[in-house]
Amino acid sequence: DGKTRTITITLGDQEASRGTLEVHFIDVGQGDAILVKTPGGKVMLVDAGDSDAGPSVVQYLRGQGVEAIDVFVATHPHADHIGGALDVLNAFPVGEVYDSGYPHTTKTYENFLLAIDQKGIPYRLAHAGNHIDLGEDVHIDILHPTEILADANNSSIVLKISYGEEAFLLTGDAENEAEALMLDRGASVLDSTVLKVGHHGSA
Repeated sequence: DGKTRTITITLGDQEASRGTLEVHFIDVGQGDAILVKTPGGKVMLVDAGDSDAGPSVVQYLRGQGVEAIDVFVATHPHADHIGGALDVLNAFPVGEVYDSGYPHTTKTYENFLLAIDQKGIPYRLAHAGNHIDLGEDVHIDILHPTEILADANNSSIVLKISYGEEAFLLTGDAENEAEALMLDRGASVLDSTVLKVGHHGSA
């Protein structure tokens, strides 16, 4: 539609039977909303923009044929990442939600948690070393946080999505402190084809 940037991984001919992993970076202005569609038909949404972006995120997902979301990841509780989540949770059945666990007292975050509880959606706290299951061949590693840090941005969930020889590194709003902690565990773990730069390139 001229506003949405889409990146699609297409494997070589020798692996064509494995299908295509799609990662869509949805233009929500200031904020993040990232749609992941696996070859096996699984769907993950990472963040949902702010409250104004919610309806357009829902419209985009429907335009992509999404009928249900297997996993929703809220990288951290700032409004430009979870503000649109209520629209998404009300529009689609959601299999499970991953949250950073950073304590936040805003009404936006409170409403987000309340909706999860009211709908009976399984709620999980992300922790480095754990994995998200989206079916065989698609590997999703949680690289951060190892612990809740002093601010929400540096406590962001960081995901590495690997498929074949390609990988996406999705960093939420991770800043210098979080980046240093991940680098301390070995830079090779972060090797990826595509980097979603932390905190929109800030700090």
